[in-house]
Amino acid sequence: TNTSPNKLFMGGGGGAGQINDGHGSAGGAGGGIIIIRAGNIENKDKFTISANGQSAANDNTPSNPDGCGGGGAGGTILLDAEFSDNIPVLSVKGGNGGSRTASVVGHGTGGGGGGGILLITDELTYSSATTQINGGAAGSALEGGTYGATAGMNGTRLKIVAPDIAGVLKTIDSTKCTNCYPTIQTAQQLCSPATFTAKDEIYLLKSVELDNSGSNNIGMQLLTSLPSNEVVGTLTLIDPTKPGKFRLRAINTDDNTITYESQVYPVPMPSISATGANLTAMNTQTTDAIQWYYNGAIITGATSKTHKALNSGEYYIEVTNIYGCKGTSAKTNVIISGIEEILKDEYFALYPNPSSEEFFIESTQQLYAPISLEVTNIIGESIFKTSYQTSGNIFKTVVPVDNLAAGTYFVHITSGTFKKVYKIVRN
Repeated sequence: TNTSPNKLFMGGGGGAGQINDGHGSAGGAGGGIIIIRAGNIENKDKFTISANGQSAANDNTPSNPDGCGGGGAGGTILLDAEFSDNIPVLSVKGGNGGSRTASVVGHGTGGGGGGGILLITDELTYSSATTQINGGAAGSALEGGTYGATAGMNGTRLKIVAPDIAGVLKTIDSTKCTNCYPTIQTAQQLCSPATFTAKDEIYLLKSVELDNSGSNNIGMQLLTSLPSNEVVGTLTLIDPTKPGKFRLRAINTDDNTITYESQVYPVPMPSISATGANLTAMNTQTTDAIQWYYNGAIITGATSKTHKALNSGEYYIEVTNIYGCKGTSAKTNVIISGIEEILKDEYFALYPNPSSEEFFIESTQQLYAPISLEVTNIIGESIFKTSYQTSGNIFKTVVPVDNLAAGTYFVHITSGTFKKVYKIVRN
């Protein structure tokens, strides 16, 4: 996010949901730009000034729904005025993402739009006004969850000096430069520890600090010595499990100031509990998205809290929380030394076992899906792999083992969604 106060932004519109059946919802419109310049304003009617992003429409189609649109981003309000009474509510909220109300699993919801920018010149208004800069909420599905959609990032509020008619910041001394205010830049996704950069193209920065009145649960560390034209620092959550608000202020040697407000979000700190081949994701929330990995590769479809290891090797999880921050567990080494609880459904027979020459594999019912067959050793190394086509017949094949050393091996059979692993002994 670029917080240079001499720029005004229209809020971006939310993207439309993906449409396969003609029922996806449109994204919400972005907020506009509002510029108010006046001496003193009476607000007897207690009006609100808003440039909010529009929420996306929900997909209420009872059958064959599609993806939902995203919320529009908040726009910009530039307020150069004082109020004699009733300082108004200033709102640049992001719109909510669209939700799906039909009970058809597999069609995603919309993400929330980001909050906009408030630029305020009057100190009393800046410190006293009720401001709404929050991002919009992600849409939800009827069965629960968001299908990866996340809430919009919060916007920001800046205290600035009154701009001139062209929108360029004036300095107190008109003989000096016409653009000599610091800027503060952060990543779009502020996950702890979050990095920021304060810059000034004309003057040196003499101070970069947290305003404790607008900050909580935040620690700051500067990685660059002052004074400097560019200062890099980090913002870290004191309690790593909770979001933290911060108000960051940069002052240059001409005593011009920029203030930036936002939030830093926690990063998941997952771990894995292993009982034999049974793996469980720990230190996660019900709203977290979980992805399991095996030997550095994604395990397709392995997104639940528990996972059954079918092969020896290293397993870990990547967890994404509702704020879009990702955390990875330490690797857990699993050694499959037996097969006794992996699968018990008897769709195949394997005989004789033990054997010194060959094993027969025979299905106990007609098969229609292709079959994949793999033989691995006790440490998970692949010894033999092949596949077969079926056409509604009883399947039977031979697994030769006469060229294998005596010992324990595992036969992995996959057919459609069915998976089974057999323990065999070559004597």
